Amino acid sequence: RRFLSLTPSFLFSTTVVHAHPIFASAFSTAQPCALDSRLIAETYFILGEIINIPYFIMGSKKLADAVSDAVVHNTAVLLENHGALCAAKDLLHAFDGIDLMERLAQMTIFRRFIDNSHIMTEAQCKEIAAVFKLH
Repeated sequence: RRFLSLTPSFLFSTTVVHAHPIFASAFSTAQPCALDSRLIAETYFILGEIINIPYFIMGSKKLADAVSDAVVHNTAVLLENHGALCAAKDLLHAFDGIDLMERLAQMTIFRRFIDNSHIMTEAQCKEIAAVFKLH
């Protein structure tokens, strides 16, 4: 709620989904963030950089403030030792972000068994940002 009340009207995020998907929640225990959205183009394009928020007690003002600060510039958030959160323009896109974060967590685990797996290059990320006017 706090995020929505602080969000300037010019920002596109008007909906937040918070969940506890198994794989993404497991990654919430890793500091710094071990999920790299640059693994595939779709996750980079939709999620952007995934931010880790330090642990704060559930429902606290400190947690609300930290989430509010994070989602002003980022879509995807992992709450340390807790779960995942996505902010988007509507419920469908916010839920899709959570689902995509969960799939990214699964891909991150599987890629450890694939020789020569790598994230996208800086040039590839810049190209996506330029073509789709992300920044």
